[in-house]
Amino acid sequence: MLLTPDPDPDYKSRRFGLRTRLLVLVAIALLPIFAFLALQTIANIQESNVKRHDDLIEATHFLARDQATYIRSLRNLMDMIAVNPEVHDAGPQCNRYLSVLNETDRDSTHFAIAGLDGRIRCSGYPPEDAPDLAVADWFEDIVSGARFSIGDARFGAVDREAALVVAIPLHTDGEVAGIMFAGMPMRLRDALGLESQQPAGRIAGLVDRSGRVITQDENLNVGRIPEDRMAQAVQASVLVFERAQSDGSQQTIALAPLFGGDYFVLLAQPSIPLLLWKNIDVTMTVILPVIMWLLAIVVVWLAADFVILRWLEHLGRFARLYGRERYKLKPELTPTAPHEIRELSKSLSSMAARISARDVELQDTLDQKQILIREVHHRVKNNLQIIISLINLQLGRLKDGSAREALRQAQVRINALAIIHHNLYEAEKLTQIQIVPFIENIARLTHAASTYDGFDVRLEFDCDLGEQILTTDQAVPLAMFLTEAMTNAYKHAFQPGQADQVISVKIQFFIGSDGAKEISVIIKDNGLGLDLSSTYKGMGSTLIDAFASQLDGEAGLQSDAGEGVTVSIRFPI
Repeated sequence: MLLTPDPDPDYKSRRFGLRTRLLVLVAIALLPIFAFLALQTIANIQESNVKRHDDLIEATHFLARDQATYIRSLRNLMDMIAVNPEVHDAGPQCNRYLSVLNETDRDSTHFAIAGLDGRIRCSGYPPEDAPDLAVADWFEDIVSGARFSIGDARFGAVDREAALVVAIPLHTDGEVAGIMFAGMPMRLRDALGLESQQPAGRIAGLVDRSGRVITQDENLNVGRIPEDRMAQAVQASVLVFERAQSDGSQQTIALAPLFGGDYFVLLAQPSIPLLLWKNIDVTMTVILPVIMWLLAIVVVWLAADFVILRWLEHLGRFARLYGRERYKLKPELTPTAPHEIRELSKSLSSMAARISARDVELQDTLDQKQILIREVHHRVKNNLQIIISLINLQLGRLKDGSAREALRQAQVRINALAIIHHNLYEAEKLTQIQIVPFIENIARLTHAASTYDGFDVRLEFDCDLGEQILTTDQAVPLAMFLTEAMTNAYKHAFQPGQADQVISVKIQFFIGSDGAKEISVIIKDNGLGLDLSSTYKGMGSTLIDAFASQLDGEAGLQSDAGEGVTVSIRFPI
């Protein structure tokens, strides 16, 4: 079971972690598979289009063969019938003869004889309203000398069925005396390959020598075939080309010649774009690969969490605990953890043990150094006390007042240094001193040393700092500043016998507009005051300015006649 101390609530919310990067890498690694599938799909579509093209050519060949066979057989049949004089001359038995022929030949219908005026002279199905055949294209072809012609026609009263017309000339004395024609019913177009709608969307038709499409399905809509296309079809046996429809779509057309190029069979089918969705197996090409890709992402997600991340999160918690100096905790991993993770856990535990041992060693060394430093401060303080005692002995032997005053001033300054070392000796941190007790102690000792020979001066102390601290580099100049300022006040501020003599020490704390912390120390007396117009500066004033400079602060001096003197210093901490 995993130990889960102090989970980090922000740990899982970090972006672009190991799991995310693994997922991105796997997704990128799988992209070539999609590229391969896309290329394979395009290749399959191209192959399908080639096969479709080949199938179109083959179907056109079959269509041309079937069409030519039927037309040729029908023409031969008509040539045999035309030999009969009754039929050739449209005699009295012609109608009966052709009627019997219509009933016995199911592959052909509407056998009839027409004169050069376009009127029907003999027919197996006598029409009630006989059309004027002279306006038909195939009729004009025969009159113009064609050996046979093909066209469209609609026959009369019996079934009025549209048919493909095959016509031949009837000659008398070498001249065209009439026209025999017969129809192939449109219902028989299946036998010719002329289905109106093939399963693949193909539509068939016949083209005459002028390029006109006959027997045209209403969906074909290809218009007239250019002569150059028909010439190319004669040369190539089957010509395949693309042609735009009126609706903007493309159509693939195959053209094959009949009877040496007098007629052509036409087979048309819609052109299919390369990337048309119906050409693509969406399930195998798109859906299944995407599903596999998503499954791979899910597997990587779960695997990254189960195999790596949960163990790293576990070790990360202990790393953060070690950062809080809780080195006694050890990450316990189950045997199912990966070998590399267990090795990392051992290294982490070993590192924590070494850091703990090193911290103990460093702490012991630090304690020894602190003891030595405290001893140094203690001895310096004792030595300074000895010096002060020696000065006291000397003061007892001196009779000169100025000499005694000079030694007394030196004694006060040395005493301030001794207080600093005493505070450092007793402080918890050897490099820091609390401001309030330090300044209060300096002020009281300076007061005690300066009130002699009948001086009756009251000391007032005001502080609102709390527990602000000073460094040792700041403590020495501040102590010397306070000593000099108070000594000068005791020495020069009051006249002998002046009543209610007061020296106040005030400490204030400030936070500037830029957020910097500052301390202000103010020493004020209610003595005679000072003439600030004088340019003379004594030793005390010079020392005060020097101490302010050491503190990176500013010293101030204010005085009004009869209002005493105010000496201040303001410096950053």
